[in-house]
Amino acid sequence: MVPNVTATGVRLLPRRRLPATVLFVGNMGYSPNDDAARWLLTCIWPRLRRSIALPLRLVLVGSDPSASLVRLGRRRDVLVTGVVDDVTPFYRYARLAVIPIRAGGGTRIKLLEAAARGVPIVSTTLGAEGTTFRNGHELLLADNAEAFAHACAGLLRQPAFAQRLAARARRRVERDYAAAPWARRVGRVMANLASAKILDCESERP
Repeated sequence: MVPNVTATGVRLLPRRRLPATVLFVGNMGYSPNDDAARWLLTCIWPRLRRSIALPLRLVLVGSDPSASLVRLGRRRDVLVTGVVDDVTPFYRYARLAVIPIRAGGGTRIKLLEAAARGVPIVSTTLGAEGTTFRNGHELLLADNAEAFAHACAGLLRQPAFAQRLAARARRRVERDYAAAPWARRVGRVMANLASAKILDCESERP
């Protein structure tokens, strides 16, 4: 089985700008992402703001946000972008990537993208489902608003720990989810299948 893959070798930039950016990326027209964005805005973000004195900004990047989500995000410390041409600039300056998914399934491309770009990650268990990332080793997992905000605050307060997690996550992507090695593996499998089919056909000739 071939997993979802992502580009690797992305150049990393220092992330010391203030306010510190917390980033959530996803198609906001997809109901699990819309739910995640609302939960993040209404339950997690206020707790995080109360728990840390660091200047913060929340950025929600993705196409098709509903009018009500845009209204919910009309705050000085929140940006709802709508569709963007390229998510890379947002990852470059994010201090933290969050994946507060509570519904849906499948491997999370947004998690692989953040890891490949060296951004520390906090996710729900469901948000990391289908990956080989481990809690406390390559990312932090939390499944209620209080724990999620606490995990985010901990990584923002401890940049050295956050960068260790991010470095391990980047290595995990390079080992398990890099596009080029999987393309080579698939190419070899297809070549072997083609060879086997040719031999099969030849053996059936009269």
